[in-house]
Amino acid sequence: MDEEDKNFMRRNFVITIFLVLLCSACSPLRSVKWENMYSPFEQLHIDEKTTYENSPFTKLINVVFKTGITALPGNAPHYVDLLNTGEDAFLARVHLIRNAKRSILLQTYIWDKDECGRFFIKELIEAANRGVKVKVLIDAMGATKDLDLLAYFADASPNLEIKFYNPNVLRINPSALQIASQMAIRLDGMNKRMHNKTLIIDDQIAIMGGRNYQNDYFDMSSLRNFKDRDVLVVGPIAKQVTDSFIQYWAFHQAVYAKDMLDIGALMKNKTYKTKITDQTFDFNDLFKDAETQLADLKFIDQRFVNSALLVKHLQFIVDLPGKNFIPGLASGSDATDALLDILQQAKKQIIFQTPYLVLDTYLVKNIRKLKKQNKDLDILISTNSLAATDHITAYAQSFKQKSFFVDALRFRIFEFKPVPKDIEFMLPNYKKHPPEFFPAYKDSILEWAMEPISVPPNRRYVCIHAKSFVIDDQVGWVGSFNLDPRSAHLNTELGVVIWDTAFTKLLKDNIDVDMATGNSWVVGRRNNVPVVKQLNMFIDKTMETLPLGDVWPFQHITMFELKEGAQPVPFYDNLFYKNYQEVGSFPEVPFPQGQIKVILLKAFIGLAKPLM
Repeated sequence: MDEEDKNFMRRNFVITIFLVLLCSACSPLRSVKWENMYSPFEQLHIDEKTTYENSPFTKLINVVFKTGITALPGNAPHYVDLLNTGEDAFLARVHLIRNAKRSILLQTYIWDKDECGRFFIKELIEAANRGVKVKVLIDAMGATKDLDLLAYFADASPNLEIKFYNPNVLRINPSALQIASQMAIRLDGMNKRMHNKTLIIDDQIAIMGGRNYQNDYFDMSSLRNFKDRDVLVVGPIAKQVTDSFIQYWAFHQAVYAKDMLDIGALMKNKTYKTKITDQTFDFNDLFKDAETQLADLKFIDQRFVNSALLVKHLQFIVDLPGKNFIPGLASGSDATDALLDILQQAKKQIIFQTPYLVLDTYLVKNIRKLKKQNKDLDILISTNSLAATDHITAYAQSFKQKSFFVDALRFRIFEFKPVPKDIEFMLPNYKKHPPEFFPAYKDSILEWAMEPISVPPNRRYVCIHAKSFVIDDQVGWVGSFNLDPRSAHLNTELGVVIWDTAFTKLLKDNIDVDMATGNSWVVGRRNNVPVVKQLNMFIDKTMETLPLGDVWPFQHITMFELKEGAQPVPFYDNLFYKNYQEVGSFPEVPFPQGQIKVILLKAFIGLAKPLM
């Protein structure tokens, strides 16, 4: 994002943090009638199956739809692919968009103006120009602030429509005063963003997961690259995803681009045409490797079709538009409650992967319930270290709770390294090109709170952005849900739950790699002298309960690395200190750059936990 984008997001975040504290208690309860919430639903379903002359996906479509297009999704056969790398996620999306015949429905939280953002704009316009009906729904908070590019996108074809979810005062780039006035009037509503990410092709193929439309999500950044995950599903469940899209498209807070005050004016007077030129879509050789792979149908067949798993039991879970209509910051939702219900099935182990680990009272209560039902339940969490995180404020809140996670909930936490041992497995193009081949790093939303703080210049690194869990090697979830209060109560979320041991093994194996020695550090208790340890624990836990003023700089929880030749054991095992060596609370983060920032944020960020 450019400086204008950064300034907008900075002031928006600052206003959010402070006004939530002032206004949350006085936000009025407004009853919203159903008939006022939606415009008439459009019929976006396709009654017959669609096959493709130039796509091996036709083989899968012919199998899953041979018994009829209306088969019940819950127990009908489906093909699924895990998209664990940005490269696979990019290739699958582009291939499907280029082969779509009838419709493309796309829903996302972030759409940047960088190379990948502009590349997908070009692809969707070309699809619309060949007669495909294209609808794109972008959360207004996460949309690029390049109004000319958005106007060009929205005005490119009569077959292409764009809406923005929950815009502030009908603008993509409102002023600070406009944001402040809106927050005073409708704080709850402003904070409830659309975090869903879906791509639906011809009502029969869907991609869902954690990826937005930005270089970082497709392994195309010179610095930060997200370790994210999507699931590609071929089968009747795509119709349920379409049903959800229809609801969001008709929701009263989804506004056509032409009705936005800033974009609409540009579309009306066509001034954007002088700003968007052929150079806008000149990407040099950035996508040359991808184009070679996309042109090879045998490669596409082997990468996505031959490797697809046939599964029979899966469930699509999604929030209704608006999340919920209960004022406050702890009201739950359909997706939250469904996820917690599924977790109740756990007997032995739950593995979570989440970029942010922040628990409020509601989430803690439900996890305590799980532990009460089964005191030996093993909960493993793969998340970011300070050195890898893209969100230092969320990390500071997690750091504040870390003693509680370890001592009270007995979480086994694995914090991801920015340059893991297996980075070439995670970023297939890591050594294919030097860092300078990729576009210069562009900061994401809230740049000042999410800037990389430890990776040297000209060195690509990885940050976990995947949101998944595995239960007892039997059940797998892939979606958009972070383990934090914002996903639980504010942002709309979705996920796909699959009951299949082969699928779950693939998912678990990938997360296991992320948690492995050399890729993550292990969180455990310091091995101090007993008296010092008890005193530190007392002060640490006392400070942890304070919403403000938690200035104690030392924790009795720190990070460890497995010693060479030693066997991994849990932090509570008697052999832990023999097998592991302490590496400090913030390994690979230079003092005082990030460490002081985290300690200061920890001291004063407590009241903003509901927004994390």
